[in-house]
Amino acid sequence: MNDFVDNGFIDPLLFIDYAGSYYEFKCKVEKVKDKSEAELSPAQRTSLQFISLEFAHGARLHELLVLKMLLDENTITVAEFKASLAKHGAVFSPKDIGGMCNTLSPNFYTQGDRKKYVGITYLFYDEKAQTISRTDDFAKLLGSSGQNAGDLNAAIYRRELEDCLDYGIKRATLKESEKIIDHNLVLYRKYSRKDVCKLLNWKQNITPQNIGGYFVQNEPELTCPVFITYKKSDEISDSIKYEDYFIDNSRLNWMSKNKRTSTSPDVSVILDQARNKIEIPLFVKKDDNEGTDFYYLGNMKRDTFEDTTMKSEGKSVNVVNIRFDLENAVPQELYNYLEA
Repeated sequence: MNDFVDNGFIDPLLFIDYAGSYYEFKCKVEKVKDKSEAELSPAQRTSLQFISLEFAHGARLHELLVLKMLLDENTITVAEFKASLAKHGAVFSPKDIGGMCNTLSPNFYTQGDRKKYVGITYLFYDEKAQTISRTDDFAKLLGSSGQNAGDLNAAIYRRELEDCLDYGIKRATLKESEKIIDHNLVLYRKYSRKDVCKLLNWKQNITPQNIGGYFVQNEPELTCPVFITYKKSDEISDSIKYEDYFIDNSRLNWMSKNKRTSTSPDVSVILDQARNKIEIPLFVKKDDNEGTDFYYLGNMKRDTFEDTTMKSEGKSVNVVNIRFDLENAVPQELYNYLEA
């Protein structure tokens, strides 16, 4: 897959979006001639789709790198993993181990995703020994145990998986011009709501509908990511036409969800930031034509607020207007793009 990137031909993510994995794309479009090439087991094919769809875009390095290391070793130490992360410019946190073990298992995903991906768990973390190992399920896919050892299909699976991991690692690796803030979120990269749930190490994915414009989560840390579609469609309901706008490139005016006051639990926790130290990362996209990904603009500090009202279906409903200071001023070029 990196050959396409290195030669500037096409972004391999298009293959993944089309077919679920590059392997599936070759089977469907190129009509692979070697019969064995099209006969991976259903579990192996599903695994390639899972890793391709969930991780190949490179939102976080950790899952990609740990799988890459475990292709050749049954067990690695946390120290080895930490050193490998550092070589790629990523920051290590003990909380990330639990997070990536969770995202590389069915536990993180919604019921629909669990049904689609089947129930494979890839990692086992031994906290006492400070080691990370393949599970039996992953070893079986790789042909590293029992009757699958040396199997041709396992060799094909391993080759295809390594190709996918190498591509994802290349996308995830920090560029010289980029800066990591917290949770390995890279300033001005684009992330989906699902990506953010992963990088904040939430135990479960929260659907976009349930997150909406923001969501307060208590574990493993107190966080409240804010998602703003800057240019709102005229077709959306008045009940969600919030007056969210930049005052300038370092200050934001933002509205809570409707039917809220300053004493509502999901608002009061934001207002109490000075005491509870809640992290409030900001994600913004210009409009819905940009898809489901948002630019990460860093963390925010709560400034002033007021209880006010907005129109919803011809009636006035309570809402809280909050002004934030951005810890990182939005670069002028990106600011102008969002404002245009």
